[in-house]
Amino acid sequence: MGLKDWVAKNISGPSGYGDVMAREAVKNGLAFGRILYLSHGTRAAASDSFVCEDEQQMKSEGFTPYCADPLNQPPMEDSSELSRHSRIAGIAFASQCTITAASNFMQRANASAFNRSMGATNKQELLRLNIGITAEEVLQYLRLVTPDSGINMVLDVKKPGTGDVLSLFLAEARRTGRNAVAFQRTGVLGFDLIAVPLAEETTKSIAAATQKFNW
Repeated sequence: MGLKDWVAKNISGPSGYGDVMAREAVKNGLAFGRILYLSHGTRAAASDSFVCEDEQQMKSEGFTPYCADPLNQPPMEDSSELSRHSRIAGIAFASQCTITAASNFMQRANASAFNRSMGATNKQELLRLNIGITAEEVLQYLRLVTPDSGINMVLDVKKPGTGDVLSLFLAEARRTGRNAVAFQRTGVLGFDLIAVPLAEETTKSIAAATQKFNW
């Protein structure tokens, strides 16, 4: 029995599982947000682009990579608004992966209990960590996911950050940069290295727990 199966079995149903997955979403989202920040580049001139395929494209479009040398990395977070919002975007993305998986696999009543519990614990966890990020700020990102957005998938695993929920969050986060901002999708610093396994592992874990415990 895997760790997450054990956890799912030893908690009080979907609501308790929502508590566990909320803390996972915050932890994994913060890690993803730090990768997003490390992958970003800036340029003085305005730009409609906010995702570059790799470092080569980033440079060809006039962006200066934040991390010029992966062997001598700058801080993965700092006091800037872009750093903070990269982490907010990361938490929102991990939360959206979790919410969507629960809604897709669980029975409606169980999904509702799971998601309510997750929302409450998400808020508690951010208060406990005291990192200058609030649950309301995460919700502001989650509220971008509406029918009017025209987005119907959380992540395009073949081209992350294009026409998916993650792209909405990246577009929002880059608005907080002092200059034009773009994020690098692939390569040593590519955010796809975290985004894809985070989404896939979250989905598989919730699907497996739902099936095993008949939620």
